[in-house]
Amino acid sequence: MLRASDLGRPEDHSRLMVEENFKPLQLKRGEAGSTLPDSEAGAAPRVVGHLLAHIIEAADLDSCGVTGSKLKAFAAVRCAGRQQVTKVQKRTGNPVWSETFSLPVLSVAEDLLEIEVAS
Repeated sequence: MLRASDLGRPEDHSRLMVEENFKPLQLKRGEAGSTLPDSEAGAAPRVVGHLLAHIIEAADLDSCGVTGSKLKAFAAVRCAGRQQVTKVQKRTGNPVWSETFSLPVLSVAEDLLEIEVAS
């Protein structure tokens, strides 16, 4: 697994291109936000907006030690306990996904966008 936080280290020449944009919910005065449909605990968490993550491409994944026909690159995107995954790009160390995901945000101050790239 390759994490976005690992990219750019001197020993790793891989790159990941991502665009992100937060879209807050348009709430009327007194509203608390929408809820997630499949909440596990009694009260459903309130969604304050959505994070749009556009996973564009990665480059030089073969510098991580995997080469040739064994390369099967994909990216997993997580926020607020929800995960979405790109399509698998086979036999390339330079995958182009150009996929956009909408992930719920429960807290602007606490929720983080996590991206893992596997090959």
